[in-house]
Amino acid sequence: MDDLVVEYCGEVRRVAAHESLCFGRRGDLAIDDNPFMHRVVGRFECSEGRWWIHNVGAAAVLAVHDRRSSAVTSLPPGSAAPVVYGDATVRFSAGPTAYELAIQVPLPDATTQPFVAPPATTTIDFGRVPLTDDQRKLIVALCESALRDPSAPVQLPTNRLLARRLGWTLTKYNRKLDNVCERLSRQGVRGLHRSEGRAADRRQVLIRHAMTAELVTARDLELLD
Repeated sequence: MDDLVVEYCGEVRRVAAHESLCFGRRGDLAIDDNPFMHRVVGRFECSEGRWWIHNVGAAAVLAVHDRRSSAVTSLPPGSAAPVVYGDATVRFSAGPTAYELAIQVPLPDATTQPFVAPPATTTIDFGRVPLTDDQRKLIVALCESALRDPSAPVQLPTNRLLARRLGWTLTKYNRKLDNVCERLSRQGVRGLHRSEGRAADRRQVLIRHAMTAELVTARDLELLD
């Protein structure tokens, strides 16, 4: 089987089928000294004639984006999935910082038997909670710039501007924000408690999680005036 090619910030690694590659703060591919990042965030390895990606961290969601379409595979902590895109990017966050790896994956011959992943390989409901109408509107307002243009840098308005955008008082806005952050924290999403960082960082974490887990989509923009 052909090699997997992984590139990060100009550093290129080729991984043979009998090898594996770990990435993280102290992985085979060292990403960053960011103290919010796990020593090993993820691992690539070949099994059953396919390349797999494993999320071995305890906090970050790995999002595998097909560079030729809008398809995305999300992997919560402790899960694994075959990489089904030949040309893809792997995105994840550690604290307030986002990271992206580019990968090229040799795919099996299309004439071979279709692959079916074993049951319970992934847990797709990580960090997904039923939202009230107000909570969904709040998240849409926070994610508005990302929903309108996913390729552009995320704009983070002040809480006062966001409250005005929603037609709420600042007190109501803060109460709703605290509530949705607490609900997601109970589901295992890290970085949403006030004690875990600055308020702006908490909102950045919420935006990244909401986009990766698809808590809201571009269709929800209609909720805003």
